[in-house]
Amino acid sequence: MYKEYTEVFKMSNLIPVRYIIPFFFLFASIYIILISYKNRLHINIGLLIYGIGLMLLSVLYIYGEVYMNIRDVYIPYNKKDYKIIEGKVENLHLGKKFKRGYDSFKVDNKKFSYESIFLLGPYGRRACDGGFIRKEGQHVKIYYIPIEYDEGVTNHIVGLFLDSDELKNLKKK
Repeated sequence: MYKEYTEVFKMSNLIPVRYIIPFFFLFASIYIILISYKNRLHINIGLLIYGIGLMLLSVLYIYGEVYMNIRDVYIPYNKKDYKIIEGKVENLHLGKKFKRGYDSFKVDNKKFSYESIFLLGPYGRRACDGGFIRKEGQHVKIYYIPIEYDEGVTNHIVGLFLDSDELKNLKKK
């Protein structure tokens, strides 16, 4: 049976601004270190330690969050190297409003889980924050990128389509 789907989410090709901020801190830390060495007779040890610490934290964050997300999600997405699944939402678990938590569900035994933290990037809008996955049995079509971590596979949603008729009913509520 053919279903007509409406696109409700498409990941942006742009790299989020939050990925650029650590580079600002990296350059600021280098500037602080250079200032502390400007007058070699009076090296400000506290400022030097602060600059080195800030630089190390920036580099760790840039590698851990920024580089890995760009490598694992943005590059494959821009190459259209994602998988597509279509089916009904099952095993839906919704997080509580005003509490940090996850919404999760399965489609054809593929688990999807996310929290409302992404400004740009993979889908991350919980039902309590106006997300589109709100009830068991919704018909969805999902573009996703599976990434293997030590804990298992995480499926990042890069495109979300809802059954057009069900979407009309969601908008009425």
